Amino acid sequence: MTQSDKVTRIVSIVTAQLMIHHVSVYNPLYCNKRLIYRSAFIMVAGFYLTLTSKSSVYKDNTPSSFIVQLRPEVSLKGFWSVALVELFLPKETELKPKYVTANFIQSSVIGESKQPVLRVFYDDKQHVTFAPEYIQVIDRLLDTLEFEIKGEEGDTIDFGTKDEEGETHLRLHFMPFSIV
Repeated sequence: MTQSDKVTRIVSIVTAQLMIHHVSVYNPLYCNKRLIYRSAFIMVAGFYLTLTSKSSVYKDNTPSSFIVQLRPEVSLKGFWSVALVELFLPKETELKPKYVTANFIQSSVIGESKQPVLRVFYDDKQHVTFAPEYIQVIDRLLDTLEFEIKGEEGDTIDFGTKDEEGETHLRLHFMPFSIV
């Protein structure tokens, strides 16, 4: 097996095992006919989760307040951050600030209180994509994730009656990071 094959195999293993931050790879370097090894680090790019408000487990879920049960759960090693990169709402909304909160991230100051806000957006469209803005993940075991989409007064957004509400889709990007 060539060195290139070994690196490719290690990258595949690391990508498949989303729990590892980086892996040390020894690359041979020849200097004055002596073999010297140097260490290189391959960073994991992270992973995506696409979630929906529809659930067979949590019957009380609505498009603006829902719980998602991850099976199998995701175990994170080290420090991770998350960004909301895509949002699909059941219908267009008013052009007012909306806050997406989550139970597994670090809280930040919003107005006069601290809240676990994943993203603030002002769009009135049904489908929105975002440039990543990463927030620190505080839970190392992701099994039950809770989300709410709130208006500026703190109340959940109303998407209609129970029968016509539809569903919300979130696409999250998780990425490891180091605290310096």
